[in-house]
Amino acid sequence: MAATTTHLLPSARSLKNTTSPAELSNLVPFDDLVASKAVYDQRTTPDGLINVFGAKSYLMLDWVKEWWSKEQDDFEVDNTLPYGNRFGSDVLKQSLANIFNGNFQSKVPVKSEEIIITCGTTPLINLLGYTLFESGDAVMMPCPNFSGFQANMEIRNDVKLVKVPTDSDPQIEDQFAASSSDAFISAFDRAYNSYVQEGGKIKAVLTSNPNNPSGRCYSGETLKKLIAWCTEKKIHFISDEIYGLSSFASEGMDTFTSVLSLVEEGSEEMKLGNIHAFWGASKDLGMGGLRAGFFVTRNRQLLKVLTPLQWYVIPTHFTVVFLERFLSSSRFNEYVTTFRARLEEGYKRVTSALREKNIPFHPSNSGLYIWLDLSQWSKYFEGGLKTEKGDDGEVKQSKQVRLLRWIVEEGGVYFPTGEEFHSNLDGHYRFVYTADISTSVVLVDRLRKCLDKLEREKKNVF
Repeated sequence: MAATTTHLLPSARSLKNTTSPAELSNLVPFDDLVASKAVYDQRTTPDGLINVFGAKSYLMLDWVKEWWSKEQDDFEVDNTLPYGNRFGSDVLKQSLANIFNGNFQSKVPVKSEEIIITCGTTPLINLLGYTLFESGDAVMMPCPNFSGFQANMEIRNDVKLVKVPTDSDPQIEDQFAASSSDAFISAFDRAYNSYVQEGGKIKAVLTSNPNNPSGRCYSGETLKKLIAWCTEKKIHFISDEIYGLSSFASEGMDTFTSVLSLVEEGSEEMKLGNIHAFWGASKDLGMGGLRAGFFVTRNRQLLKVLTPLQWYVIPTHFTVVFLERFLSSSRFNEYVTTFRARLEEGYKRVTSALREKNIPFHPSNSGLYIWLDLSQWSKYFEGGLKTEKGDDGEVKQSKQVRLLRWIVEEGGVYFPTGEEFHSNLDGHYRFVYTADISTSVVLVDRLRKCLDKLEREKKNVF
């Protein structure tokens, strides 16, 4: 008889990371399904799965390759292999300050010493969860919003998420528009008061702007009022601006406004040091493999505690040296202009295909994705609007998760549900179109065909 092995257990707090909320647990059943399918390739596997789950952009790889071909001759790779400065470098920080002051139009000039460089924005968010909050504190966020906030704040640091349903509030016509800014703040007031009255403690507001997953930007007026509201409550405002350069002009929609451009010298916000922003290399630059995140704060006490903690989030020396060159290049603004033009061109091409195939979506002008509305097809599946865990611990999947399984199995297409982004809208999905525009057009055709099949085979099933 084989001997039974009893392994010693890890810590209780680490074991919490092996469980997740219901809306994240609904991803688990797809892991094996997605892994079992061949990956789409136009030539070798034209019937393979088109996976646009992650927010990737390959729109500028040829441009970067051409730029690098002229830079690499005097690039001494051996100088990038030893340890570098764990804080980044003064050269990179100054280049970043120039971008925050120029491209992000910071009203009060950002100084290099007000920038923290980390090995990606995910470690950065985790670091903020540790340094800004005590265990059990809460952070508010409008919905929908980036799904990764939950893992870093709630699961990793025991920071509670107070989700403000600004996408489904009947009093808010358009949460991103200036015309709805008062109603937007009122929704925050109601959520704040309700949570505090129940004994909770809110320490911050966390937004993604441009918004992930909707691809919309909050108006400057809305941001001003939210800044004032946070200052009145004496809580932090953290703005995730990782898509800050991924925005193009479109009639009727605001383009990107950084919170840095709205804080005045001598203001109460400057005195409190409660307004913070971060950016990174993975989205606007399409350089996720470099792992680089950049945090801006004027809060000297926060900078003081973050500095020694940088031991845990040190960027590679290669990343620092490469980005020094790229971000200080005389061609950087050419990169931004070209990227925005390609982003807009791709958006127009893919949305034209969506319109042609009569697949509903919400118009947008930012980010790397399109916010699809497939709610008219989720009616064919049983379940509620949210995935929930029953009393027996079993996950009961929502209608939109069941619809996604159909789309994966019958259409060979995989993208995340709106539920994962805390959306309160039924049947919504984030469609990242920037990995390859031609492939995204193929995806639209596949999606239409599998929805047609669903209507034929399940039209009487509700």
